[in-house]
Parts: sequence; C-alpha cells; structure tokens
Amino acid sequence: MSEITAYVDAAAIRSNIEYLQKVSQTNLMAVVKANAYGHGLAGVVSICTKAGIDWFGVATIDEAQKVKATAPEARVLAWLYQLDEEMIQCAIDSGIHLAIFNEQQVEFLSYLQTEQQITVHLHIDTGMSRGGLSPSEAVQTAQTISQNPKFNLEGVFTHLVSSEASNDEVVMGQLATFREIQTQIKKLGIEVPNFHLANSGGALNYDVSDFSFVRAGIALYGIDPSDKPNSNLKPAMKVSAPIIQLKQVDKGIGVGYNHTSKTEQDTTLALVPVGYADAIPRTASGKLTVWVNGEKRRTFGTISMDQFIIEAAAQDEIGDEVIIFGDPSLGHPTVCDLASAAGTISYEVLVRIGSRVQRKYLNL
Repeated sequence: MSEITAYVDAAAIRSNIEYLQKVSQTNLMAVVKANAYGHGLAGVVSICTKAGIDWFGVATIDEAQKVKATAPEARVLAWLYQLDEEMIQCAIDSGIHLAIFNEQQVEFLSYLQTEQQITVHLHIDTGMSRGGLSPSEAVQTAQTISQNPKFNLEGVFTHLVSSEASNDEVVMGQLATFREIQTQIKKLGIEVPNFHLANSGGALNYDVSDFSFVRAGIALYGIDPSDKPNSNLKPAMKVSAPIIQLKQVDKGIGVGYNHTSKTEQDTTLALVPVGYADAIPRTASGKLTVWVNGEKRRTFGTISMDQFIIEAAAQDEIGDEVIIFGDPSLGHPTVCDLASAAGTISYEVLVRIGSRVQRKYLNL
C-alpha cells in the first residue's frame, strides 16, 4: 500500500456541480481529461454520473474510452486525435463524439468506410490560435457537414482565452464572434443541438446562460481558475502522508542534496515519504509549508524524488499525518499555495500527481 494518499471528497464535487450550474444558469459538461485533473477518472465519472451529469469532455479518444467503460450511456466529447482509421473507427463504434478542428478531418471522415453515423462537434478558433477552424470557415463547414448523411452535427464550440478575469476585452470579442457564427448557422436552417464555449472561468465570470452547457474543468474540483480563493467552490482533494522518521540533529547541520539548508539550532527533523515523483514540484524547495498537528511547518532542504524533510515539533510522532494541501477552511495549505511556491499553476500540480499516490473517495 502506498504511503501517500489523495482523499477525494465526492460531496465537494457535487457541491461544485450545483454551484456551477446555478451561477452559469445552464447545464454542465464535466471535463475529466488528464485523469480527471489528477483526481482519478473512473472515480470522478462515477461521482458525476450519480449527480446527474451525462456530458463529459476529454482530450483523447483513449480517455473517452475510459469514460465509456465507467458510464456506457454517457455522452463523451474527445477534442484531440490523429487521423488513424482504426482508432477513429473504435471511437465511432463506442459512440464517442469527435471534434472537427480542420478541413482535413472532414475529408478523412467523409471517406471512412463505416455504417454508423459519426457524431461531431465543430471547433471554431475565435482567438486561441490553437486547434479550430477560422470564423470565416465555420459556417460553410457547418453546412458541408450538415448536408452529409454520414455526419451527425451535434455541436459547435470554441474555447476562451482568458476567462479567469471578468470583462476581459479578448473574451468579450470571442463571445461576440461566436454568437454571430451561431446566428448565421441558425439562419441557414442548420439544426445544431448544442452550442458551447465556456470553460470554468467562463462559467464563473460571464453570462453564458444562452449556451447548452459549460465545460467545467478546474472549478469542478473546487479551484478557481485564477488560483485565487473562492469561497463558493470546495476543494475536492487532500493529499497527505505520514511522518516515517524523527531525527535529532545539531545546529549547523546541512539537510538534503547539496546542503541547500542548514539547521539554525538543535532541531528535530521529520522525514515524509513524498517527493517530486508524487505531488510536490522540486521548484517548491525551501518555500513549501505543510500542515502537521494543527500547525504550518516549513520544509528543509531540496525536495527529493521520493521524500522531503520538515522541522518537527515536540508533539510530533511517527505516523502523524502531514497534509501537503487540503481544505483551506481547516487551515490547510491549498494546492494553489503549493503551485505558488513551485512557480506554476494549480492545474499543473494536480495533473502531475503520480501513480504512487493512492486515491480514496469519501462521502460517496
């Protein structure tokens, strides 16, 4: 059994779903790519399904297949894939929805020998300059797809650039562009059941009630996309590990690789079996604080692959829980605190939680 545990609170996820639906005034697609942002894909899909969610978004076809394995009736959109006939046929057979983000995909799928309709969502690039058709191509491509009986045009969507801030000029422009495309498509009599564009920031900061659903990623797991506190969202994960050694050391003793820290006085050091292979970026060395026995503790030295050192207190014992991040309402450091110490964002910390970290689900 792993020494490191990520506790995932199903009640927090359910609360976040309820809040995101309330604030956006529309339905919700649960984004569960990258192992559900580190929370465990199968576990989160099960929680969401029981909460009434039947739309899921992922990056890859492989991830979509994993969603289907847990929730066979779910509607799953995969938005990144290569033109591999076998892989795409497998997706079609499983009823997976595919994004169309360039004209080559339309041509490839048109000539694919399949008896089933291919359910697609047209991806429009309104400002990200990543995947997606240009706005000038959007309406014509939608018409081409709608006239081909091989396709079922289920949705049209885009992705927002900087929605973590409200009233952002670029985002406001994207909203206007996408709504104009939506109007043009409808004027042509093209029936598209779902138009969607809002990520977590869009759901929290913009009026997107006229769209079919929001695609909630980071906020589903209780983190505001700005990495700033948001009392309306409940962080769903706590990561902790036990103290496995206590050691008395003298003043002036170097700690860890390259002795980047030295004790300032006679000190008790505690060894915690978590490292950069698990959940803590090495760049957080010397800046990370953790929670032990109701107190914040500083770390010593460089974070190693499998372990780090903290300054222990008199009451600490072997086996005591060391919380790397958790619930701020209980005083715990947050994943955003860890991300800040590491010079990154909460998204990256969460998705890099390693395979040695066991997930335990609470309040199912």
